Amino acid sequence: MKKKSKKVKKKSKKVSDKTIIKFAQDYKKFLLSLENFLFNNKSSKRKPQKKKKSRISKKSVKKKKKPAIKKTRRRKR
Repeated sequence: MKKKSKKVKKKSKKVSDKTIIKFAQDYKKFLLSLENFLFNNKSSKRKPQKKKKSRISKKSVKKKKKPAIKKTRRRKR
């Protein structure tokens, strides 16, 4: 007959306060970076393309002069 092996309870290691604090700080940094990443990506969605301005500079294009207002004939009294 086989002997039943006794289950050995593993002793839980006590975690020092320093390691807990360090872990908390690292986790906080991670959450902040994740939040920034998600926030930045939200604004980087595809934006509608702006219309390209004509390449001809405004100085080179001469403005057409408006025709002078014709003087109306004065009525003879």
